[in-house]
Amino acid sequence: MSSSVGYYLSPADIEAQRRRALRADIAGALARLAEMRAHARSVGVRVPAVAGEHRADQVTDIGELEELRARVSSAVADAAEAIDAGWSRRWRATIGKATRGTAATGSSAGEELTARRVPADRETGSLHEAVNDVETLLAGNGHRCDEEGLKAAQAVYEEMKTVESLQRARTYSLEVAVIVRESIERRRRVVAQEEQRARLRELLADALEEEQPGLRDLVNAAADPDSVEDTVHRAVERADLARHRERVAAAAAEALSELDCVVGEEFESLLVDQAEAVIAFTGEQRGYGLLVRLPADGTRLLTAVVRAEDQAAVGEHATAVQSRYCDETLPQLDSALRERGVELDAAPFLRLEPGRAVPPAPVPLPQRKRSARHSKRPGVNRVTEVRHRER
Repeated sequence: MSSSVGYYLSPADIEAQRRRALRADIAGALARLAEMRAHARSVGVRVPAVAGEHRADQVTDIGELEELRARVSSAVADAAEAIDAGWSRRWRATIGKATRGTAATGSSAGEELTARRVPADRETGSLHEAVNDVETLLAGNGHRCDEEGLKAAQAVYEEMKTVESLQRARTYSLEVAVIVRESIERRRRVVAQEEQRARLRELLADALEEEQPGLRDLVNAAADPDSVEDTVHRAVERADLARHRERVAAAAAEALSELDCVVGEEFESLLVDQAEAVIAFTGEQRGYGLLVRLPADGTRLLTAVVRAEDQAAVGEHATAVQSRYCDETLPQLDSALRERGVELDAAPFLRLEPGRAVPPAPVPLPQRKRSARHSKRPGVNRVTEVRHRER
């Protein structure tokens, strides 16, 4: 038979994608804030809690998620500023204590040392300036180092203060600069990776449930989380497509049930798993039905009027059934699907009018109408779904 119609539909849930991106941003920022809290304690600074951070995984409203992300980002910036100031105060206090200790040993030793140093260093600068450069470097950047690098830099700095050769002092100064630069980069990389892991773990919450444990282990074990990012995104896309097709199948079942069609209890599962299912018309259209197809790519929804083997493929009655579907049922089905959030294109990409012959359905259509979409009570005979593989 004929009366085939096909619509393109959007598999993308824009709001869900936006919520997921916001949750991932928040998870990454919270991981960064947690690292900063631990670091802040080492320099005597307290980083306050962010309102709502402990219930971030419960927030679903996009506006609330955006507000929470803004609060966490602001807290990260404030924490960085507080740690900068706290470290500088602490470092300067350490330098001041060391300077006062040196002064307390008496001026004669200092004068003698100065008198011995000045002639040798007059042309190329002073030891004091070299040491001061290193102190400035550590005061401004020491807190950005990882623990290993900071200890190494401080050890070289302490050794540098004991030398009397400007050349050696400059060598030490260069060594400290290299240690600090490499240490900062190392810590930056570690922190960024932990942020990325937190983001990916949050994204995994939207993957298929059966895939989540293995993917989580993969993310946690990866030396570089960037190497598994594509794997995570593909898993989430698969889950999105599965959820999309399930939503469309559920919406189609509900809409067709309201149009007095015989929607069997296996309609949704067949439409999702086999990509097609058949419902039967009732009343004067008995013996005819509708083939519904939802291809695996999730971008198209197709319907076609079909008939039982004992019904005519052509003739006045067959044409009337097809015309009624096109003129009455299809507009109602279109509206019902849109009301349920299925994003159909404004116009179908395929429209075959009544009268064109297609092969008959291979088995009789279901004849018994069911009002419940998912009735699976024990003892109830199931309506057999007809899967027509040719249009």
